[in-house]
Amino acid sequence: MTGAATRAVVGSSGLRRRLVTSVAVIATVTGLGSAGLVVAVGATTPTTPTVTVVSPSSGSTQGGSSVTITGTNFTGTTAVTFGTVPAQGFTVNSATQITATSPMATGTVDVTVTTPAGVSAVDAPVDWFTFVATPLPTVTAVSPSSGSAAGGTSVTITGTSFTGATQVRFGTTPASSLTVNSATSITATSPPEPLGIVDISVTTGSGTSSPNPSSDQFTFLTGPVGTFASIQGTGITTLAVSPQTPGDVLVVCAEVGATTPTVLSISGGGVTTWTKAVQFEGSGGTDEEIWYGPVNTTGASTVSFTWSSPITADTAEYGVQEFAAGLGTTTAWTLDKTGTLDNTSSTTISFPALTPGGGTELYFGYAVPGATASAGTTSGFTYALTASGNVAAFDPDVSSAVSPTATQSSAGGSSSIGVLLGVSNGAPPPAPTVTGVSPSTGSTAGGEPVTVTGTNLTGATIVKFGTVPTTFFPVSGTQISALAPSEPAGAVDITVTTPGGTSAVNTPADQFTFAAPPPPTVTTVTPSSGPTQGGTTVTITGTNLSGTTTVSFGTVAAAAFIVNTNSQITAASPAGTDTVDVTVTTGEGTSAINSPGDQFIFTSLPPPPSFPAITAVLPSSGPMAGGTSVTISGTNFTGTVAVRFGTALAPTFTVNSATSITATTPSGSPGTVDVIVVTLEGTSPTGLADRFTYQGPGYWMAGNDGSLFAFGGAPFEGSLPSLAVHVHDIVGLVPTADSRGYWMIGADGGVFAFGDAGFVGSLPGLGIHVRDVMAVVPMSTGRGYWMIGADGGVFAFGDAGFVGSLPGLGIHVRDVVGAVPTSDGRGYWMIGADGGVFAFGDAGFAGSLPGLGVQVHDIVGVVSTHDGRGYWMVGADGGVFAFGDAGFVGSLPGLGIHVNDITAFARQ
Repeated sequence: MTGAATRAVVGSSGLRRRLVTSVAVIATVTGLGSAGLVVAVGATTPTTPTVTVVSPSSGSTQGGSSVTITGTNFTGTTAVTFGTVPAQGFTVNSATQITATSPMATGTVDVTVTTPAGVSAVDAPVDWFTFVATPLPTVTAVSPSSGSAAGGTSVTITGTSFTGATQVRFGTTPASSLTVNSATSITATSPPEPLGIVDISVTTGSGTSSPNPSSDQFTFLTGPVGTFASIQGTGITTLAVSPQTPGDVLVVCAEVGATTPTVLSISGGGVTTWTKAVQFEGSGGTDEEIWYGPVNTTGASTVSFTWSSPITADTAEYGVQEFAAGLGTTTAWTLDKTGTLDNTSSTTISFPALTPGGGTELYFGYAVPGATASAGTTSGFTYALTASGNVAAFDPDVSSAVSPTATQSSAGGSSSIGVLLGVSNGAPPPAPTVTGVSPSTGSTAGGEPVTVTGTNLTGATIVKFGTVPTTFFPVSGTQISALAPSEPAGAVDITVTTPGGTSAVNTPADQFTFAAPPPPTVTTVTPSSGPTQGGTTVTITGTNLSGTTTVSFGTVAAAAFIVNTNSQITAASPAGTDTVDVTVTTGEGTSAINSPGDQFIFTSLPPPPSFPAITAVLPSSGPMAGGTSVTISGTNFTGTVAVRFGTALAPTFTVNSATSITATTPSGSPGTVDVIVVTLEGTSPTGLADRFTYQGPGYWMAGNDGSLFAFGGAPFEGSLPSLAVHVHDIVGLVPTADSRGYWMIGADGGVFAFGDAGFVGSLPGLGIHVRDVMAVVPMSTGRGYWMIGADGGVFAFGDAGFVGSLPGLGIHVRDVVGAVPTSDGRGYWMIGADGGVFAFGDAGFAGSLPGLGVQVHDIVGVVSTHDGRGYWMVGADGGVFAFGDAGFVGSLPGLGIHVNDITAFARQ
């Protein structure tokens, strides 16, 4: 016998057991005597399980809670029971632990475990589990709150008690699909429904959520009514219609086979007010137009067209489609975007690419083909061929950028027009309120950024400080950033005007106080002496020095000065004699005499005449990588042995004359250094005139109106709004070689030059008329550039050479939005709106957004690093993506600035 054993003794009274231990291996007959058979037994009778802990000890009456049961002797468990109800399922983790799923039940019950040895004894309260009634679900928010009546909109439903949800209904119709994300979130797909507003409800085992207008409401929007109709004929000027419902909109397209006449007005058709949305003279010699008008009266009616000149001998065509929004007679239809397009020869007919300004909008397009047209396949769009073979395309459920297409039987030119119409219930938006102003005080000189907070600030058109309007930037529906204007001292109320009205005065929360700043003071001058011929760099310390207009040494103005801070100025002393007081003048007056703290002594100890001296450095800035050719002007340069930029030696320099040196900058760190010339006679003294600034990494962003934002070390050299030039089609920005200037490029290939940028050509200057220039690629020399079309076509200017294009490769696209050159200017990348990349010349591939699995459609620009081994992409919101060796130095979202009109991107 091995191990311990249980000894059983059999006698006349039956079997009696005495437990010695529960560990044994075999049973052995040990002997037979008068008392009976003595046996050593090597296995014990199984012990019943026990339950000692239930965690958690409560859960929903709907079941489904994961419960951990702790105890003993769980091996071989055959059942877990909550009261009298079996668990939905269980897993025996070990002899001491089980994980079970609670069933549907009520009240407080004992949890028991069953094994072949028996059922665990009730051991209240340690084995208790309490079923807690789950509250009814509630719906508190729906996003988006509208979608197409055709269904298919993905809707996020927010609320409470969603666990175990079995159904989501839109009105009385079940959702096409649903996913329970958490107890507070469900994602559901809207079903097809008639136009109108419905409540969304959620059903769980506890019941169905109660209606919660307007938080749970979803609006089934815009859909076509009836079918598209068209008519063609010589000299016709009327179109029969029969609008169905007040509040719907009639969209009419018109075309005449001549470019001279245009539609002056439209009347009738059950519409009181018709609006011309877009008009275009196509390259095929036709006038194409789209008009729209809200339906006021229903039934059979006639639309009458008045042309600018008789069309008696011309063939005219009219088409019409009615659309409904289901919002009733107060429905308001507004024109959001329009577009026109002259397509190059192709079998594809492209309609204008348009992006809704917000929410769901109606896209309607009209195209005149060059061959036999057929319907396109763009998702969501309905196509109709007109009486004369033209193409209408519409989608009432557009919420993001679209560019529909149709086809024609053979390659040829075509033209098209398109519009986006927004829709609302016509109720006026709520009036704005101003509840806070920070800071609430500022200088009478103005210019201080002020954060205005409140409600209903979306769509702000005017911000006033008292009665004075000012420049402002919308941040959100509750915040605006404004610049305080120049105003007299005193407190004023800040008001905001939106389409909902003007905010009421809310003193003191909306008040801003203008305070007159005190006059400047001068407390110290360092150094306090210098040579009589001037040129000493002097640091002036004091107070209220911002806005300084003049620095005087006695009665003589400083040769130059820079206001470093409100308490410090750096100035160059003029020529002078004796001891003088240094004074500072601002808009608030001139500093009082403060001898001896403000005194400067002119000494008659000039440096030896043979010492070199620098009077100018041009250009005075360049990239920190070095390599900039700089002309240094001054005196006594003969015999120059070294030129330094700070402490770094210029790699090359040439002494042109005793007054001129040409040097190449070494590499340096961002910041300003003194340029020093060393001759056998000595070293040039330092001063303001010898300074050179290494520009750190940076870039510019340009808006479509020609506005400019500078980041990092990129300097600001001007913008179109500052020149009072008003455009909305800027698509590119090209820096000069030294980054001290740039060109802005319009969609038509027009060019505006800033800083040291010269003019090297434009498409209008060549007599080329386009509207699809999307990007500009600078040469590494800064003396030329390529213009890139939306189709990947290339135009070269200046010293730019041609290295390839997408049409040249037989690739047909319409979404090229940016391009960037390699470092040596012998290649470039083209970038699509989705962040896709095409490489030309010696351009290598460093990555793309589709390659990262990132799905976007708003990339508007791209720039490369200095070494051409990486590039940045920028979105319309100013967000930045970096590839290769490109580092991240900032973005507009990172500054808390929210825009959607960034159209260009450049580095310095």
